[in-house]
Amino acid sequence: MTESAIETSLYLYALVDHAGGLTGQTGIEGSPVFAVTHGRVSALLGPLKSTRLRPERRNVMAHQKVLASVNDGRAILPMRFGLVVSSEDEVASLLEQHQDNLVEQLQRVRGRIELGLRICWKEDQVFANLMSIYPALEEARRSAPKTREGLIDIGQRVATALTTQRNSIEAQTHAALTDCVGEFAFNAPKSDAQLLNAACLVDRANVPQFESAVNALGATLDDRYTIDFNGPWAPHNFIKLNLAF
Repeated sequence: MTESAIETSLYLYALVDHAGGLTGQTGIEGSPVFAVTHGRVSALLGPLKSTRLRPERRNVMAHQKVLASVNDGRAILPMRFGLVVSSEDEVASLLEQHQDNLVEQLQRVRGRIELGLRICWKEDQVFANLMSIYPALEEARRSAPKTREGLIDIGQRVATALTTQRNSIEAQTHAALTDCVGEFAFNAPKSDAQLLNAACLVDRANVPQFESAVNALGATLDDRYTIDFNGPWAPHNFIKLNLAF
């Protein structure tokens, strides 16, 4: 690194178990990516012209591009977007202070990738699907008084039915994929139509088995459902760090 680069703010992309293969890699603002290593952990950094970074598409895409470039078999702990540190010395100190925990976390994700899994209904069919799955809900809707209290009661019943259905899909997914998924993270759905919003930590060697299991799970669902998976991603949903950057 040059004298001027060291004096700028530094953007932190990820922590990895080895920092090889960074030659020519660029990140946000087109700045070169370099490593600061302490012990068995390397931090991937890039100089920034400012300590404030806007979450513009080009910046987010540059962040993701760096993560994708090192998600090549090495163990990686991806950092959230927008993490800026003041100096290489600060990073080295934190790597030293948290060395044991970081090594443990890297070991946990070594040889694994994150795959996203979604199961959805069509947006305009959520209510109708719930009525068909839970006949008592349809009966309650018909008999409910056309009052504010009646509408509130039906709304609560619909919300309960949707939660019940999501719990059922989650349990079904867990049972179908447990043999090929090391860990699950079941995240909050992003819309009423989304029944499952999961992240799966999968051994790289088990990806074909995972794909087969997802296809088999999809075959058990009727045509009201759509199921898809995406990735591979760095394991964002499976790191447990509190480094106080």
